[in-house]
Amino acid sequence: DRRFPGWIRPIAPKSGCTLVEEAYNCYPKTITIITLPLFAKFKITVTTVHANDDGSTDNIHGLDAATLKKRKVQYLDIAAP
Repeated sequence: DRRFPGWIRPIAPKSGCTLVEEAYNCYPKTITIITLPLFAKFKITVTTVHANDDGSTDNIHGLDAATLKKRKVQYLDIAAP
């Protein structure tokens, strides 16, 4: 499948090219977990918090000071084509 990441296609067997997505939605918080059963340690977790603001809440996830210092914020414009 061409939608599967190109960097993994050459090393994964055709039967192993399956991504599993689990989503837990409890507004205003959403957790999405993506796993690759072929690689037991492969796991991506995305935590999203919907806030009634313009994205200006400084510590929306309630991180401790050390983690907050290491954090990198990525802004996504989901309205742009």
